[in-house]
Amino acid sequence: MRSSIAITLAGVLASAPLANAKLPGVPLTGLPSPSASRATRQDDDTQTVELRVAAQRPRGVLVDRGSVDGLAIGDRVRFRRRAGGVVDGRVVEVGERNALVALDDPAATVELGTRGEATIPSSRLEGEIERIAPATETESDEDAPLEPATEAHPPWTKDDDEWQEGEPLLARIVPLRPDERAPSYSGRIWASADEITSSEDDRTDGFERLGASFRAANHLGRGETIAIDFELDARRTDVPDDDDDTDSGLRIDRASYALGDSRFASDRVEFGRFLQRGMPEFGVLDGVEWGRRLSGGSRVGASLGYMPEPDRDFESGHDFQASAYYRWVFDESEVCSAAIGAQKTLHHGDSDRDLAIATFEYLPADGWNAHATAWVDYYTSGDQARGPGVELTQAYVRASRRFDGGDELAWTYTHFAIPDIERNEIPELSNAALADDRNDRFAVDWRRTLDDDLRLRAEAGVWSDEFESGGDGELAAEKRRLFGDDGRGELSLFGVSGRFSSAYGVRASLAKDDAYGAWTGEYEFAQNTIDGFDSTNNELPQHRLRLGRDWHSASGWSFACDVEAWLWDQETAFALHVFLQRSF
Repeated sequence: MRSSIAITLAGVLASAPLANAKLPGVPLTGLPSPSASRATRQDDDTQTVELRVAAQRPRGVLVDRGSVDGLAIGDRVRFRRRAGGVVDGRVVEVGERNALVALDDPAATVELGTRGEATIPSSRLEGEIERIAPATETESDEDAPLEPATEAHPPWTKDDDEWQEGEPLLARIVPLRPDERAPSYSGRIWASADEITSSEDDRTDGFERLGASFRAANHLGRGETIAIDFELDARRTDVPDDDDDTDSGLRIDRASYALGDSRFASDRVEFGRFLQRGMPEFGVLDGVEWGRRLSGGSRVGASLGYMPEPDRDFESGHDFQASAYYRWVFDESEVCSAAIGAQKTLHHGDSDRDLAIATFEYLPADGWNAHATAWVDYYTSGDQARGPGVELTQAYVRASRRFDGGDELAWTYTHFAIPDIERNEIPELSNAALADDRNDRFAVDWRRTLDDDLRLRAEAGVWSDEFESGGDGELAAEKRRLFGDDGRGELSLFGVSGRFSSAYGVRASLAKDDAYGAWTGEYEFAQNTIDGFDSTNNELPQHRLRLGRDWHSASGWSFACDVEAWLWDQETAFALHVFLQRSF
């Protein structure tokens, strides 16, 4: 058995604690800070809040936006992964400057630093300003003398003759065009390190990263946005023999120029290296993308360029693609929308993949929410593994609802089959494996709120592949205000039945917030049963302990450090995770 332990300084944003976390149903308070300006206008009723993944949590992620930015419990969040595709989630806890987002698909992976966005009502921020605006004090005695004005105001030189009663106060104000706005910029610099050591073969692995991300808007006076994301990576492996290995390099994740897509420009053009915006499922592109917003809010667009290989090097120039899409919305609120897109790829100039993607979303404020995405491949007679025809290679369907009182219910179905493609995204497989390998999973997630501080959670899933089937389940109790108002904890029982092994166990976690961050701790015990061994060697107990500290400051500095330890029968492993970041 090979032990491994991870210590990750990988993070892209401060894994700031949920300081002053709000409970379900508790309204946000406080005046939005300057960071609320990162919310961009989407239409007259909503705003889009841009955010990033600051830390990974069990069944969710911590993001770097909170109540001061307008987020509230229940808000929907969409993450756009670097390698392509989107992952959706919902805000379940809100702190002043961060929030915990539960992913719709607990099995989904969202890397640290992944960009995302949440759409919030514009009235939320406006309501906050009104709520804390100081009321004008008046004398209760109607005969009290009035204080004379200290300075007479000069006569107003402009009459609002065009304003009509019943209109918004600023209805006649002419908005600034994008090129009339002041230049702005934002970004972050960060460093992370992972150190892993194992007692089994005296092996140590290290992974260090140093990165930066910059955004500049309107510096050329055209209302444009210039974005650059890059990082320096260094990996090393130390073993007792002469097989040590080191590797380092520079990776550019994004370098793009975007123009348009405002109330004054229905067209949007972006070129360079970037994750496609119109249909992120098509992945990262070295090329150009065009999109147009139609009347009523629907969109149409197309893209052309090369696809970087989705690995640590991001090498490009081998895989060419052309794609087009159409996104329909019921109205400008985008409560109901659907999209369809087609992508043609070439590998070294030879025909590679003919892909169609369809999505559907229904996200009302009350009632059931629904989301579905389907990937369909078209094969010709030249595709030996499949033969001519169409195949559903990937699907994701989820329906969820939050009831009055805080209870939640959701079910999720996923399907995955390996597409028959030429480019090097997966290890080379036989035609038989390409034709037969697949995985289907159905899961149910239920949450029950007993009171403001206690909630029960139950998750269960079943799966099947080309050989067999299995299942998994977890039952947990979550407690807020544990050992004080700033403490919280969770106790859960879990079980997993896999293809080659099964396990059951218990997990307990505690967290304590303070003015600067949070202390966290977690213990887990699992009893593993491994197939293929005799009865004296098929049981493997595992203990895991993790201690962590998150820290952040109002000036933009963030720091996180986690230490983990694993103990098996005779082997141990340790890991250290360190992360430092400065955002501006």
